[in-house]
Amino acid sequence: MTTLRLCFEKKEEYREVEDLVRESFWNVYRPGCFEHYVLNQMRDDPAFVPELDFVMEQDGKLIGQNMFMTCISIRKIGISQEKAYEISRYFQR
Repeated sequence: MTTLRLCFEKKEEYREVEDLVRESFWNVYRPGCFEHYVLNQMRDDPAFVPELDFVMEQDGKLIGQNMFMTCISIRKIGISQEKAYEISRYFQR
């Protein structure tokens, strides 16, 4: 019977997860890929939510990864550039 397990990503799995992501996206949208590098950089970003950083295993083998970051979407209608900058600075804390 196949066993699927969803669990938190551990620091010691970072390299293996990056390798999985690189293999998954290699030559899919363009020659080579950089998704694994983006993943690496996202973990150090203040918007990264470690409580929502998951990996999926099938029978003990890593098969997937999912992470989340906080973000804000600002509509430009009626918001000055200065106000938009002020709002974005607030959420960078």
